[in-house]
Amino acid sequence: MSIASLSTLFYFILQLLHILLSFGSQSWIYIKSARILRSTWISIRIRCCQILYWPIFLQDNGLRSLSCVEYAEKAALHRHSMWSSLALDVLLGNLIGWALLYNAESACWWVMNFTGEITYKSMRSSCAWLMGAPAGFKLNTELAGVLGMVSLNAIQIWSTLSVFLGFLSIYIIKGLAISGILFGMTIPAALIIDIFLLATLHISTLHWLVSLVYSTQTQALADLWRLFR
Repeated sequence: MSIASLSTLFYFILQLLHILLSFGSQSWIYIKSARILRSTWISIRIRCCQILYWPIFLQDNGLRSLSCVEYAEKAALHRHSMWSSLALDVLLGNLIGWALLYNAESACWWVMNFTGEITYKSMRSSCAWLMGAPAGFKLNTELAGVLGMVSLNAIQIWSTLSVFLGFLSIYIIKGLAISGILFGMTIPAALIIDIFLLATLHISTLHWLVSLVYSTQTQALADLWRLFR
């Protein structure tokens, strides 16, 4: 009962913080942040429900579990799977969170180097290869050059913005570590997914633009074929 009361108090504090943060829930910033951090919001909501209801799930289910063996086995399996997954998640979150918190600077340096390696060598060399290779953007050399320059400019602009915002990486890593310590491994994993999607937004935009050009050309060729047929 005391553990259940502490869990309920912890859930109440989280809900109070959520109400304070969502005070301007109709604002543009809140709506966009909820869309960008969609996986994190869902994981936090699931973990808050687990924190609130896990003492109820772990208790005995009354006389029905005594009268029906099948129901008792299913309830016991459900209880064991819930507390084992929750305990393992919290244990992994604490181990990785404390390790990441004590090595935040080295992790930040590794992330920056890895990002620069991917941006400056892999992506730019791939775009330069697609500008002139026979199997590149287009068989037309001039059009392939235009598409390649657009892609290189987008990569350069995004890499410049990431360099300017690089000082926030240490705080992001510490936030991931603290969230892992408090909530378990699921929350920082969902936050990493959202950050990765945000960091690769320029690649998704380029993919959408190239797909739009390709679909438009395919539709035009199909219309031309129907016309001649």
